[in-house]
Amino acid sequence: ALKAVRPERAVFVISEQSRRTCEEEVLPAIEQDGLRMPAGAYSFIQVPHHEDLREIVHALRPRVLEETSRWRAMGDDYGVVVDITGGTKQMSAGLALVAQRLDCEFFYTGGRERGSDGLGTVVDGAEESLRTVNPWDILGYMHLEDAQVLFNRGHYTAACEVLELGKQRADESGLKRRFDAFIALARAFELWERFVHDKAREKLEKAVSMGDQFRAALDSDRALVLLGN
Repeated sequence: ALKAVRPERAVFVISEQSRRTCEEEVLPAIEQDGLRMPAGAYSFIQVPHHEDLREIVHALRPRVLEETSRWRAMGDDYGVVVDITGGTKQMSAGLALVAQRLDCEFFYTGGRERGSDGLGTVVDGAEESLRTVNPWDILGYMHLEDAQVLFNRGHYTAACEVLELGKQRADESGLKRRFDAFIALARAFELWERFVHDKAREKLEKAVSMGDQFRAALDSDRALVLLGN
């Protein structure tokens, strides 16, 4: 990931057991590949229990948010890439959970060839990298979930704002239509609360006409409650 992205700064998520490996093997190997990583250009976040998902998330969340917020505050040109390749499965899962709220890209190194009958580690020289946008962001999961919480608490205007942001970031026309359905529903309740009943009824009728979008976004029970059929 470091060779592919060539970052100006790196934050290594490590366990107590892997810190020495990172300092004595990984960092020197980076230098040999022509990527300078002097002191001050990297730091460590050490998780206390590398197999305990709860402890990993608890340890990562404040530090990752602090690091990325400070970095992004330097300007629009300062992006964040989260590499979920290394570490234990629990560490990778914990980092992915924390990163779902970040404005970031995800990075993963797989390969064309693996040892142990195709189930082991990637064979040297056969690595393949995948760099993608944050799926929680681009697929709209985060915005839909946040909007549902706001809607259920009666904060309809705020729900509409979150949904509009999600629609802007969605990269597929189908996803945008899904957001349109939820926006119509939230606007209907917002207008009704302000006693603009005629416009509220129009928005509600639009939302009902987009029932397929609600069925695609919600589980069958919630869609049935919402649509009544």
